[in-house]
Amino acid sequence: GVRAALIADAATRLAALRTHRVQITALGAAGLQPTDMPVIQQIKGITTHSYATGSFFQAMPNPNVKPWNDIRVRRAAHLAINRTEVNQLIKQGTGFVGGFILTPNKFARPAEYYAKLPGYRLPKDQDIAEAKRLLAEAGYPNGFKTNVLARRSSFIPALAQVLQQQWLKIGIDATLDVQPVAVESDRRYTEQWDVLSYGSGSGIMDPDSSLSRGVLNPLFTFGKTDKKAQDLFSLQSRTLDPSKRMVVLQQLEDYLFEQLPTFPYFYDGGPMALWNEV
Repeated sequence: GVRAALIADAATRLAALRTHRVQITALGAAGLQPTDMPVIQQIKGITTHSYATGSFFQAMPNPNVKPWNDIRVRRAAHLAINRTEVNQLIKQGTGFVGGFILTPNKFARPAEYYAKLPGYRLPKDQDIAEAKRLLAEAGYPNGFKTNVLARRSSFIPALAQVLQQQWLKIGIDATLDVQPVAVESDRRYTEQWDVLSYGSGSGIMDPDSSLSRGVLNPLFTFGKTDKKAQDLFSLQSRTLDPSKRMVVLQQLEDYLFEQLPTFPYFYDGGPMALWNEV
């Protein structure tokens, strides 16, 4: 039979796995922490995995505020982000780097596709050079100052700190504005920010949910005003054939990469581990 060990303390749970008292870890908050992974991966006989939680994290520029209403500035900021580094620093690599479609998911393109795109490809030299060129073309050869709003919850402030450091490489000097959840929520939907460091759960593991809660959220300017994005989103929602729906979702994602209303970081992944005999 199967026995479940209810261990409240995170350090004790880790010790129980290391000493073979338990053979497999639970999902969610009752399981492992991302910071446990480097330790566990050194133990012979244990296999580690990441599972998708459905949550997503992104930075959203305010299209009503200069210079973020300029696509050249948005593209420069997008190019400067090192998603692989963000995932490693924040989640010890357990997240899933992707685009605008919930990842991993049968409707999302493979990770190899995104890894070749500007803003995702490594090394970053080419993207950094292009980002500086775009800023200069937009009238900001020495960069500019901006603010990043983040709620004091989970690792949202840490995400904003990494973004701040990465943007400095192209001259974007971001001041972090970390607020309690209640304050951030009020300002979020009245769009009282230059850039929003933002995350949300998808509700269900379907791009319909993640898109409507994120980039196409009708409470944000882009989600409620961009007709082409609205039409494509509506079309994919009512397309029942999976292969045809995938085509529409890819068209929508391509359009979102053209407009860059948000800068995706990664989709959340939770760590789990099991002894190989399981």
